Amino acid sequence: GNVDTRLTAVAAGGAPTDFRWFPDNGKWAEFWMGGDLDTVPEKFKAASTVPFVDKDDPPFFFFNGTNDKVVPIVWTKSLFEALKTAGVKAELYEVDGAGHMQAAADKEALTMAYEFLSSELRNNTAPPMSGRELDEDGPTERPSAKDEVEIRKDVSYLPPDRSEKLDLYLPSGDSAGELRPGILIIHGGGWVKGDKGAKREINIGTTLAPVSYTHLRAHETEADL
Repeated sequence: GNVDTRLTAVAAGGAPTDFRWFPDNGKWAEFWMGGDLDTVPEKFKAASTVPFVDKDDPPFFFFNGTNDKVVPIVWTKSLFEALKTAGVKAELYEVDGAGHMQAAADKEALTMAYEFLSSELRNNTAPPMSGRELDEDGPTERPSAKDEVEIRKDVSYLPPDRSEKLDLYLPSGDSAGELRPGILIIHGGGWVKGDKGAKREINIGTTLAPVSYTHLRAHETEADL
């Protein structure tokens, strides 16, 4: 039968979720929106999650630094409040005084995110995410035979004219056709930098599919995408 591919739970750290508000009226995003909030407001709305929240959305866990200048916490709070209003389970952990990168590496925030995902995935018949230890680059598995993984790198997932790739981290020894929950990791970088192969991304879990963002250059147009 068909496999349900809807998201079961989401953990988001320092994630921009509402592009309808920018202190510079959207000038920062002109290179990929094709304009600012005055000229292409519909694109800023379409790129935002807040306008599309409904009661069927999955549970969310957010963490954000209160002193984040890259992704102001107001963006996170906007989606958090919209989800709560819609009756969706949502939690927010504010990393007091932290900037963008400090919050991203905050061990308490990361631990809370992993525990949230573990709880939600277990509630949906997924195996527990146990045996984890934290370091400054995220979780690492305690070495044991059951934690070994099969890694498939640079798998194409879009049409041949697109260059994006993903890496798959699969439990070794799986039976053919066995269904398992998957964890999708989207790395940071504002769509212009970042690397799915960074240590932090590699360290997150045993069944992973870190997906590369489209790496945009300022001279690319919407037609190139």
